[in-house]
Amino acid sequence: MDLQLLSQHPTQPKPEMHSFSGQDADMAFLAKTKLELTITSNVPVASARLTSNAARPSGADLRRVDDRRFALAWTQEQAVQMQVEFVSQQGGLTSLPTPIAIGLKIDQPPRVALQYTGVRQRVSPQVKIPLTVQAHDDYGIARVDLAFTADAQDPTKTVPTQANSITLMGPEAHPTNLEIQPQYTMDVAGLKLAPGAVLSLTGQATDACYTGPQIGRSRTVSFRVVPPEELFREILLRQQAERSKYRKAIGEAEKIRDSINTLVSQEAAAQVARQHRLVQAESWRIWNSLSESLTEMRLNALGSPEAYDLMDKKILGPLRQLHDQEMSQQRDALESLGRVEDAKRLTDAAARQEQIIARMQDILKQMAQWDSFVDVLNQLNEIIRMEQSVQKNTDDIRQKQTESVFDK
Repeated sequence: MDLQLLSQHPTQPKPEMHSFSGQDADMAFLAKTKLELTITSNVPVASARLTSNAARPSGADLRRVDDRRFALAWTQEQAVQMQVEFVSQQGGLTSLPTPIAIGLKIDQPPRVALQYTGVRQRVSPQVKIPLTVQAHDDYGIARVDLAFTADAQDPTKTVPTQANSITLMGPEAHPTNLEIQPQYTMDVAGLKLAPGAVLSLTGQATDACYTGPQIGRSRTVSFRVVPPEELFREILLRQQAERSKYRKAIGEAEKIRDSINTLVSQEAAAQVARQHRLVQAESWRIWNSLSESLTEMRLNALGSPEAYDLMDKKILGPLRQLHDQEMSQQRDALESLGRVEDAKRLTDAAARQEQIIARMQDILKQMAQWDSFVDVLNQLNEIIRMEQSVQKNTDDIRQKQTESVFDK
């Protein structure tokens, strides 16, 4: 017995032919798919009938095509399970029941994830938040949106909650992209949020399901708006903590120098190499942490271009150079120390370690100077802010006095 299935979904331009055994695992179709099953016998057939009618297609019956073929047409609405029996023309023998199972394929809603980089969940009113919406769908993504709400979170104020959305992609009538990752930078300054407000963001993706568009949503990410000076202070405290850890790393580097000068065994050389790898890893971690804090400052519009440039050139640049050059060279040299009798290798390693310590101490000084520079800069900005406030108050008083004269 041969089985052939003709299928055509309303979104397909032409039908497809499938040959199967009757219970293929991948034989499943979307709802509203038009199906026509043709069953062909190897001998002439007197009659055919369907059994196990519990999950047979509703309202569909076998019709004879010729003396060996029968057909059954229906529109897929649910999974189908049935059996077919043939009665031969010669001898009236009945065939064994042929089981037929055709599944219902479900068009799942899009799966969506929302990611942000460069900032934490406490932000300034002028922050710019880099966002990526990752959307996946079984058959195609028609549209991607970024929904957001801004709530004052203050019962004493009557500021209403702002709700809106931004279209990042689409809409497309016949989507083909199964995966898309549009990027967007949310400029919060335009929302004019006051400190204390909570900004909530949600990624949304819509598919083009034939039975009706389906919307998938990501988890909601929330940011609390805080005063710029408060956030700046938090970032500076984190940077100062990293400076304290760097000071400890210098102490470990000095211990390595002392160990190199007193090496007495191959095991001791291996231990020194391990200690150096730890110091190098800690130095690189501090570089990452400071780099992230600088990015956070830039995105939150904290500090000035001069401060950013100073951090880049005097701290982050030298830290990276030290990691890539002297520290990496020292790592390779310490790991290759096979014999403590090799005086030349030991002498070179000791001299290189002195250079590393000197470079680390210079970077530590630059960290302290940057901290002092930012402190002075903040004081100047506060003075400017106070002067502007006094000027504004003076202008307001002058304006009121002028208006009162004309009123009289």
